[in-house]
Amino acid sequence: MTLTDISLALITQPDRQAYLKEELSKINRRLPASVYIPFVNSTIRNYTILHIVIAEAKVFQTKERAPLLLCIEAFRPEAELQISLE
Repeated sequence: MTLTDISLALITQPDRQAYLKEELSKINRRLPASVYIPFVNSTIRNYTILHIVIAEAKVFQTKERAPLLLCIEAFRPEAELQISLE
């Protein structure tokens, strides 16, 4: 299941927050070692996603949709290299 699938499925769930946490746990267990989220800004494309912080996830209550707020732990190897070279 993808993040957009979860958002769509949340619309019909009676306990949206519990369902979100359960589905994010499943995603974290299956998260590949080198996955990235394609952000709009091309300068941050090199961030590797390490983990989705489940405790920080929030579902906003609306009648027609279930927008999400997610906190994602990311790693940028280039930034670490720059710090170590300085």
